[in-house]
Parts: sequence; structure tokens; C-alpha cells
Amino acid sequence: MTLLVLVLRGFATSALIAVTASLVAMALGIAWGATATLLPRRGETAMMRTVEVLAAAPYTLFMITFVVLARSARPMVAAPLDALVDNRLILIVTIAAIEWLALARVVNAHAAALRDRGFVQVARMLGTSRTRVFLRHVVPHAAGPLLAGAVLALPSALATESFLSFLSFGVESPSVSLGTLIAGGFRTMSLAPWMFLVPSGALIATTVALHVAGAWLRDTLRADAGQAV
Repeated sequence: MTLLVLVLRGFATSALIAVTASLVAMALGIAWGATATLLPRRGETAMMRTVEVLAAAPYTLFMITFVVLARSARPMVAAPLDALVDNRLILIVTIAAIEWLALARVVNAHAAALRDRGFVQVARMLGTSRTRVFLRHVVPHAAGPLLAGAVLALPSALATESFLSFLSFGVESPSVSLGTLIAGGFRTMSLAPWMFLVPSGALIATTVALHVAGAWLRDTLRADAGQAV
């Protein structure tokens, strides 16, 4: 099998894991941030303090520990479910458990910024429920920044998957990902450096491109929001 085919297969696996994990993280972030916004101030403060505590935890140690424990639990899973609980699912859950924290902050920050705006106050004075105010006024205004945050979460998820796979805590043979290809190329770098440089270059180029795209989208949406105001 040629190196190009291996890199394309590895990229497809890594991208699938990263995109799925980002979507799961977005759903969790929206749910947590929205719930915190709809609660009274004390409940909101408690939920967002929880996010801050989790964000301050050593996430690398958490991810490795979670993957090891999940792998250890796989033999105890019933045979019909064993095919579903493979390492890709474990990676998706692990990455999403980290990435949702930033997205929850985005939702809550924009909800807090809009809380004292005139149109929100008018809607509340007219007797509109907190849930309806959130859905009709907060969600449309927070959709752009949330989308930009989700795009910016992709390179982080991609790098995390590659990092875990490089350390042999990620995708297992016969599947390949960019991380496993980089790890294999690193072991044979003295004999065939291109086996390391090509997948590494693909990972770097993809993460940089996603960062640039996410930053451009964030700045564009911010400028449009400023003009709208």
C-alpha cells in the first residue's frame, strides 16, 4: 500500500473522529450553556463554576486515564455491543468531554451579554418566558460565535486524536490514523524519513488551515455583529 493511500486513510479516520467529537461537544456545550442561562443566577453561577473547575483540570492525564479505563471495561461489554464500543467511540467521547467546556462558555457568555439588551428586557416585560426569550433572541445572536467556536474546536480535536494515537492510546490496528502513521514513521525515521514527514505535514497543514478558517469566521461574524449594532 502506497504512502499516499495510507495518509488518505489515516486522514479520513482522524477527520471522522474529530468532526464527530466536535459535534458531540457542540451539543453538550449548547445544552449546558443554555440550561445555565435559563436557571436563576445562583444556579447559573454554580454550573459555570463547574465548567471552570473542569477546564482547570489536567486534561491530558484525564484523557489517558479515561482511555485506559474504557479499554479495560471493553471485555465486560456484552458481545452485541462490543463492536460499537471500539477505540474510535472511546476517542470521540474522550475528546468531546474536553472540547464542550469552551463551547458552553461561548453560549453562556453571549447569553449574559444579551441579557440586559433592550429587546430582551422588553420581551421579558411582555411576559415572555425565559425559554422562549432564549430560543428567539439569544440563540440567533449566539449562532455565529458558536459556529466559529466549533470550527476552532476541530483542529484541537484533530491534534488530540493524533496525540493519543501517537502514544498508542488511540486508534488500533488494523485501522490507521494520522497519529498512528506519525508514530510508525517516527520509529523508522532514520531509514525512511518521509514516512514521518508526510503524515506530520498533513496534520500540521490541516490544523493550521482550520485555525485560520475559524479565526477568519470569528472575526467576520464579530465585524458583522458590530455593524448590526
